[in-house]
Amino acid sequence: MTRTAQLVIVWLCLLVQHQTSGQFFIDAGFEGSRVLDAQGRTVLTSKHWLASYSEGLLTARIGKKYGYVDLRGEIALEAKYDHASPFSEGVALVGLGKDSRHIRHDGTLLKCAPYRVFVSFKEGLTVATHRDKYGFINQLGQAEVPAVYDYAWSFEHGLATVRSNNVFLCIDRTGAIKHSFTNRLMGPLCEGYAAFYSGDRFGFVVSSDRVVVAPQYDAVGSFSFGLAPVRVGDKWGYINKTNAFVVPPTYRQAWEHDDTGFALVYREWTRCLLDINGKVVISDDYRRPAEAQSTEPVAK
Repeated sequence: MTRTAQLVIVWLCLLVQHQTSGQFFIDAGFEGSRVLDAQGRTVLTSKHWLASYSEGLLTARIGKKYGYVDLRGEIALEAKYDHASPFSEGVALVGLGKDSRHIRHDGTLLKCAPYRVFVSFKEGLTVATHRDKYGFINQLGQAEVPAVYDYAWSFEHGLATVRSNNVFLCIDRTGAIKHSFTNRLMGPLCEGYAAFYSGDRFGFVVSSDRVVVAPQYDAVGSFSFGLAPVRVGDKWGYINKTNAFVVPPTYRQAWEHDDTGFALVYREWTRCLLDINGKVVISDDYRRPAEAQSTEPVAK
């Protein structure tokens, strides 16, 4: 992709337009943004900083506030929020002062009192807190799982991972316990695997609490599309569920694969999107042109 001398790339992500199943990329900088299709053709140029696309809308920073625009660049929801997440299941999480709330496509606020919310809806429920305890509410603001846990992660395939009195559990939508763990989990059960830690090393267990990847990594992420990012020393790669490296640990930073099967990684000054086979599908050098002339980091 071409870059002007003034454009500073601050983010690169893959987006999927669900209506047409077309793939879109956002090229966002301090001076504006472009939305590109899978062939690299510009479908939208905007003076605003654009981010995640979902359910027909792009998150946009306009001035110092956040709102939403459509693929024509027209403002769909006024920029009056302190932060804004992509829409999911018909609602989006936004910031209003010190609080976060969910809104519908028309800007209507969902009821959540007396609970506080801080993550997006998944499978019809969102994690909510009340009196320092965690539970789950629906889009009507009704409690479906009482707030009795010390911590909770979002539902994944009908199960949510929660912590209660330093015991980790998997519960269903009724609150019934389906799995319990003696190992100390550090995240939800994803694709049947959960990350855990022992001392200063990380590994994975399955729902029966059986250790399938011994604690041997310096850091790990969750499994997605059969792969999990893991860190060895200061480099990241991806393992499969047999603990074999599919992508060797060569990256400075790596994230889980998103719902479209792509993962964002950093290699020195290069930012890339990887597919599930480890193939780079798009990459860019995110330094200013003057900085890119040197292979040494530039002091700020």
